[in-house]
Amino acid sequence: MIREKKVHLVVNTTGAAKTLRDATSIRKAALQYRIPLMSTLSGAEMASMAIQSVLRQGLLKPMALQDFIESGRLSEERDPGFD
Repeated sequence: MIREKKVHLVVNTTGAAKTLRDATSIRKAALQYRIPLMSTLSGAEMASMAIQSVLRQGLLKPMALQDFIESGRLSEERDPGFD
């Protein structure tokens, strides 16, 4: 799902030693495909609260991807270090 970009945010906490390998591969995939990653529940909660606050204040409005591309705000350049 991460590789297919069907996930827009990953919350991945570590637990028992058995799950460490899965957690590591999930984190690596999230970083590779540039998906935002939260590694603690408190961090995820704070991010959720920040997103809700921005939406309530009207500082962020949903926009269709096509409209975003047409606006010229999407750069074709990739960030260094993500190649």
